[in-house]
Amino acid sequence: MNLRNLALHVFFALGLGLGGLAGPGAARADQGSTDFSIDPIDMAGSGGRWITDNTFWIEESVSRGVPDDSSYRYVRHVSTELDPAASAGEPFGHYDDVLPPINGFQLSAANHMGENQLHASWQRGALNDFANSFIDWRRAFTLDPFASVTLTGLATLASALPMAPQATFSWVPNQGYEYANRGTLTWRDPDNLFTSLVVEGSIFTGDPRDLASLPTQDRIGHESDFTYSADSFGHLSLTIHNHSAQTLFGQFEVFATASTLPVPEPATFLMMAMGLGLIALITTLSRSENVTMGP
Repeated sequence: MNLRNLALHVFFALGLGLGGLAGPGAARADQGSTDFSIDPIDMAGSGGRWITDNTFWIEESVSRGVPDDSSYRYVRHVSTELDPAASAGEPFGHYDDVLPPINGFQLSAANHMGENQLHASWQRGALNDFANSFIDWRRAFTLDPFASVTLTGLATLASALPMAPQATFSWVPNQGYEYANRGTLTWRDPDNLFTSLVVEGSIFTGDPRDLASLPTQDRIGHESDFTYSADSFGHLSLTIHNHSAQTLFGQFEVFATASTLPVPEPATFLMMAMGLGLIALITTLSRSENVTMGP
């Protein structure tokens, strides 16, 4: 037996052994969540008024990491289709929903919306399972000339993997006919894009309750329309400023995402690494044999 065939035999033997150790979907429970608790928004004291109720939609989905289509479940709820009480009151409204454990497995997703609190979470019992929770909340308001209003709160991200969230901010002026400006404050780990909290502030070109009539104001977006702050603990703040003599039509929006993708077991990672090493060895041996044998 030459060295190349020996390497192939070793690779397959290790594959069978490690595969037996890992097993399909080896159990290893983990969970993740995104939470956001805000300070009460002093809309009246800021010279503003809410002009819509809380508007939101949520999604939850789970799926076993096995070739079984029957395990996939998905739900979506929109505030306009629910009891009006769900949209009433202070941000963020009132609604709870859970996708319970599937077929006896520890695999579920949940969302909670309460007064000044958002919570999206998932849990699973095997690393190759998938679960996702998502919340999109928004509410429109008016703001008096030369006034400002602020949304501030604490974002907490949790995952089985170590996380080091960072804040980024961007603004996009004059986007289409509806928006004079949009500012986006994002809190997430650059290496984990599936768990995040996003706060967005929008300035409209008129009353968003009548989008067909826009634009009714001649607004030009500017960087000074927004100020923000963020620290390493997840304290986030976004302020919308009205620098004009016109009433401003604005909106706060919050996106909470808690999601996971199937992750290979440690033994699978080891097999992949050893496989790549053996492939390199086989390639080297093949070249060596070709050189030795020659024409």
